[in-house]
Amino acid sequence: KYMKKIGILGASGTIGYLVCKLLQERYEIIGGCRKNNENFKNLKNFTWQKADLYDNESIKEFCRKSDVVVNCAGPAGSIKDRVALVAQKEKKPYIDASDFIIVEEECIGRISEESVCVAGAGYVPGLGGMLVKWAFKTLFDKLDKVVCYQGGKQHFSVNAFTDIILGAVSGVGHGDSYYRNGRILKENNMNHTQTTFPGMDTPVYMKSYLSEEMIKAAKECEVKELHWMNSVSDEKMMSMIMDAFQLIITNERENAIEKIRKMAEEYIASEDDGEKEWSSVIMECRGKKDGERKEYTITFTVDKEEEASSLVAAAVVDAVIKHSPVGGLYWAFEVMEVEDIANMLEMLPAGCFCIEEKKKDSRKEIS
Repeated sequence: KYMKKIGILGASGTIGYLVCKLLQERYEIIGGCRKNNENFKNLKNFTWQKADLYDNESIKEFCRKSDVVVNCAGPAGSIKDRVALVAQKEKKPYIDASDFIIVEEECIGRISEESVCVAGAGYVPGLGGMLVKWAFKTLFDKLDKVVCYQGGKQHFSVNAFTDIILGAVSGVGHGDSYYRNGRILKENNMNHTQTTFPGMDTPVYMKSYLSEEMIKAAKECEVKELHWMNSVSDEKMMSMIMDAFQLIITNERENAIEKIRKMAEEYIASEDDGEKEWSSVIMECRGKKDGERKEYTITFTVDKEEEASSLVAAAVVDAVIKHSPVGGLYWAFEVMEVEDIANMLEMLPAGCFCIEEKKKDSRKEIS
């Protein structure tokens, strides 16, 4: 039986390698990166191919050999739609763990409606839209209000950290805002104040941010009101985001990115304090089911964000192959059916995904 060939760029990176591991039993994997890696010997159905993200001929050859192309390489702020456009030319479905190709106007305009292009197939963006869709289809008939909190303690690579900073200052999405009945409204009293993250005692800085992904998810699931809160654990990070914003508006883009990379290197060098890593997305949902008012708290927690990103990316690969979506530019949750999301959640270790119904104070776990 023919096994579909999944081309994974950035296969030697943390997320790329984890995606290879998750998919190796079901597909033939072509791992693309500049250098072969000792870890590749531990993978099944795997072939390494040299691939340089900044060499179009190299990427073209990689895409030609793949049935589906997955980009897990970074920094996404520099790569943008470089790989997507080559995959599009070769008529291969393209999946990207970042969201740059779907939020930047210059990229959106270059993606053909005939090409299948899925963006935001990672942790955030990616998981958020999926959890809203899963809650709407599973727990409610009508979803009135969703409040999401995302935060944790992570040690990032320089590439990942650079993308986080660039995302925070990119000018896309809506800062200090929330969604209500089709309108984007300003949050009140969200001026960099410290508060507690749900389930944690340590005070953090909560910053409201409404992404294009969550606006789309709210509309598709007919959510009346949706809030998204990002937690930032220290003032140093808040200061870095403000400095990065200043760099973006006063420098050429490439020059700004290089300076932000140096900021990221310095932050990471000073940040490795040995604390245990964790990351959570917590959703408080209110709506109706069978005419009754229901309230749930949904908690998704992993040790490392890369684990969640790889889980989402692998699930999106399965969904694209299973459902063969028509050409277009999609958020990850849009190509997933509720069963696909449920299957993904069932792959998590026990206790990582929890649902608590507030009224009954009962707790249900998916393991």
